[in-house]
Amino acid sequence: MPKLLEERKEFMADVRNLLLKCDRNERIIILGDFNGWVDVQRDGYEKVLDEFEDERVNENCFLLLDQEFNLCVTSTIFDHRRIHSYTWRRGQDKSMIDFVIVHDQLRTKIVDTRVYCGVNVSTDYFLVVCRIKALCQRWRRYTKMVTTEL
Repeated sequence: MPKLLEERKEFMADVRNLLLKCDRNERIIILGDFNGWVDVQRDGYEKVLDEFEDERVNENCFLLLDQEFNLCVTSTIFDHRRIHSYTWRRGQDKSMIDFVIVHDQLRTKIVDTRVYCGVNVSTDYFLVVCRIKALCQRWRRYTKMVTTEL
């Protein structure tokens, strides 16, 4: 097995172990560069992917789209022009490899997820912004918030 593929599987196993430590009532938000494209063939992943994803797939896709934890890739929910979907570009090559992944129960709280190309940060990656409404509204009533120690 190539070292790179082995490292990816080890990373995804670490992410899975962290998710297993979370309580069932905790809402999960994962941000990052997973170098995994999302597949246009959504068979079996309809709850994870919506209809606006990239046309390509690589071996990270199936590692990334683990339905075990009811996760949703937010960048596939909204219909934006392709220029506002691709998170990386070098020359003519471009792809959607940076993701905001949330627990399915937060899906209704996501207002928008899109890429802003005009932000100059001296890199070939673009800024990904996910707007979430009223995420902490309920928590304000409690004096002490308990979270899982990771």
